[in-house]
Amino acid sequence: MLNLRPAAMFLKSRPGLFRVRVSADPEPNVGDIYGIQSLWGGGATILTDFSRIIGHEDLLNVRYHIKPNTSPDPNPIYKDSLWKVYEDKNGFDRAWLVHQVVVEPMHDAVFTRMDAPGTDLHTTAIVESPLPRPLDPPGADGTVRFRSYEADSMALDVTSSGSALLVLSELYYPGWRATVNGHSVEIRKVDGALRGILVPSGKSQVVLEYVPMSFYLGAGLSGLTAICVFAAWLILRRQSNGSASK
Repeated sequence: MLNLRPAAMFLKSRPGLFRVRVSADPEPNVGDIYGIQSLWGGGATILTDFSRIIGHEDLLNVRYHIKPNTSPDPNPIYKDSLWKVYEDKNGFDRAWLVHQVVVEPMHDAVFTRMDAPGTDLHTTAIVESPLPRPLDPPGADGTVRFRSYEADSMALDVTSSGSALLVLSELYYPGWRATVNGHSVEIRKVDGALRGILVPSGKSQVVLEYVPMSFYLGAGLSGLTAICVFAAWLILRRQSNGSASK
């Protein structure tokens, strides 16, 4: 981990959102140590869908690979005495727009279609149920820009020439909520494990927040506790006033 620091500092200087893989076994957790997003993880909480999509590193926004300095691969964009860094220009952005979808009702069939010849996930998303309305054909290139990005929230400015599906290279997971221009919208599972949000033509502000059911349960219990405490205070006060008047 210590000798990875120079390569990690180089990557931290790179613009935009991206993820990194380190070709080492076991793979070091550069995310927690150096604040570089990676696919490192595991344990009891690993998602089944993630384990199936992890082979699609490009789809998961892996743009850089750190490899030992002995790697024979040509054209590193960085190297030091121990490590080389390579850029994968085929890596997807953290979010993009598509104007076509393919419906595969069976979950396993989604992953099969993703690997089928001719499937271009840059322009087509694979969904497990039909969209509530058709998408418009692509016109002028749309734009997606992150205004903020945190572990439990993110905000994007989206411009589209027609109704489109915004695909985020973020795992679909219960508890996430989304709004488009202030209105609550559904987050759909696309490409087997990612998030998709319908956006209209024109400019949109998209906001996602992680608000799991435990949050609502906690808020409800807190509110109930406050009511009980207040009721108990009123009872005690009335009893005290009654005793004083006798």
